[in-house]
Amino acid sequence: MLKKNTSVKTFEYPDYLCPNPYTGKPIYGGSTFEVSHSEKKNSYGIEFRYGYVKYSLSLSYKGMDNGRYVYAGFEIGNMTEAVVMSSTKLSRFLNNYGQVQNETFEKDKLIEVHISGLGSLSVYPIKDIPERRKKTEEVRLRRIKQAEEDSIRKATDIELLKSYLLSIDTIAISDFIKQYEIDFYKIRENRVGDSSYDFNTQKRVKYLLQDEVTSDYKLLLYINSEECKPVQIDSEVLDKELYGQYNPHAESSYTLNGTTYNKIGTGFFFKRQFKHRMLCGRHIITIKKNKSEIVYYKGTGFYKTKVQEKDLPLVVLNKIQSDITERGTYVIDYIFVNDSILRFSVHK
Repeated sequence: MLKKNTSVKTFEYPDYLCPNPYTGKPIYGGSTFEVSHSEKKNSYGIEFRYGYVKYSLSLSYKGMDNGRYVYAGFEIGNMTEAVVMSSTKLSRFLNNYGQVQNETFEKDKLIEVHISGLGSLSVYPIKDIPERRKKTEEVRLRRIKQAEEDSIRKATDIELLKSYLLSIDTIAISDFIKQYEIDFYKIRENRVGDSSYDFNTQKRVKYLLQDEVTSDYKLLLYINSEECKPVQIDSEVLDKELYGQYNPHAESSYTLNGTTYNKIGTGFFFKRQFKHRMLCGRHIITIKKNKSEIVYYKGTGFYKTKVQEKDLPLVVLNKIQSDITERGTYVIDYIFVNDSILRFSVHK
């Protein structure tokens, strides 16, 4: 498109080609490429975008070098040195002297741009014809329309997500983790008779020897209008069907308060850390039951020490009082996790 005033002549090309950095084949480089000439200053100007960066060059003709026309000057934005070499005079490019096709390079249309510290670029302006200008405008309008639709969809998705997040029941998630811990150690106890560290699942609780252990779980959750469901806990997949739908690089992804939500269908996947205090214990105790009371000891034999009833886990205490009805001395080996007893063996 020709632009002209009394002292400056300008021509704007709708697009330009440049070599693919990996294959060398022609690819479109930018939306416009503009060449101008000032009669008063006898200088040339080149303006174009490459990626998201706009470059504006001010140049003067310096002569010929190996059959190419050489122009030197600077990049206006950062005042760095710039050199342009062309197979044809820049003045000719003021008259719509561009490529008519985009499959191969036309060598006489080459403009080499070298900007100090910013690298080099081979540019092949595309000839401005009405059909191409129309096509370019159509593409521009489609992009604007798509951007508007994307903006509306994003606003709708975020409002939907916020409404879902209000329904999250953290108590229910806590209860799920609590039951998960019971089931995990119950399986271990039934399989090998030992609830110690499981290398296959890389549990961080090595031995159930304490009454309180705080575990940090990494959960992948799925939320929609009906539920908030755990899909994965640490490295263990809980729902294979949902996990198969999970795409951490989903196109519709939104970040709220530091958490990324990936929209799939009508729901969202997201990751969240949960700390849970697991009540657990593995102990051997001695009890002496007489007519009026039960006396409790930690350990057995000569080294046992008396403990108070209130210091015993309620679930274990209830089990003792319900199962042991006769007088005598008993040694009890028990394991419990949360409110579930995994082992309760009694020897009289």
